[in-house]
Amino acid sequence: MPRLESRSAWTTRVCGAVLAPCVALAPLSARAEPPAPTVLEEAQQQVKAGEDEAAMQALSEVIALDTSNVKAYQLRADVAGRLAHKYGPGAAFHALRANDLEHVLALKPDPAKDDETMRELQAAHADATRAARQEQRRRKLLPASMSLGVIGGGMTIASTVLVILANTNVGNDQTVHVMNAYSGTFLGVGVGLVVTAIAFGVVARKQYARDQRARALFEPRYARRGIPQFGGGGLVLRF
Repeated sequence: MPRLESRSAWTTRVCGAVLAPCVALAPLSARAEPPAPTVLEEAQQQVKAGEDEAAMQALSEVIALDTSNVKAYQLRADVAGRLAHKYGPGAAFHALRANDLEHVLALKPDPAKDDETMRELQAAHADATRAARQEQRRRKLLPASMSLGVIGGGMTIASTVLVILANTNVGNDQTVHVMNAYSGTFLGVGVGLVVTAIAFGVVARKQYARDQRARALFEPRYARRGIPQFGGGGLVLRF
């Protein structure tokens, strides 16, 4: 009959099984990310080079690592302002700029600059509200374009049917003339609706593409690589 293990030996084996993965993964977590000052220097170089998209992700990473980094908040607010014009209307970027300016005022009050920063904050809030309404109107164009496309396509098909019926209706010139008139009207209106639907769809899809691009830019780089993010001072935006 095999001898039963003692309680101490069993405990040692259980602890070893639990701690072994932690010890193995410790070097990975230790070298997962560079320190915030290093990433901030990288972001500053990207801003000087005009690489605002890359700088946005780097600055979000700095803020996630150090939620009290005033310089990163100020720099990201400036970058967000430029990206708002590039990806206009840019409601998400205006909102992010307002968020970062609020952190600047809270973390490092400066009587000499607070009035100017407050004016910029109020302007960012106003721009975010205006841009959000404009973007929402653009998003609503997608279902409208689908409806107009269906109606326009139906009228175009109806005009084709009327032309066929008019050409087969021999011996009644007045009926043929009326059917041709209706066919022309239906065709003109149908084509106009289809063209409008295409234009609406293009505008709406461009807005959805901007939304997707903005979501990607707001994520810190290491979050996109699948490394867990602990803590956080970045802004989570929902669309």
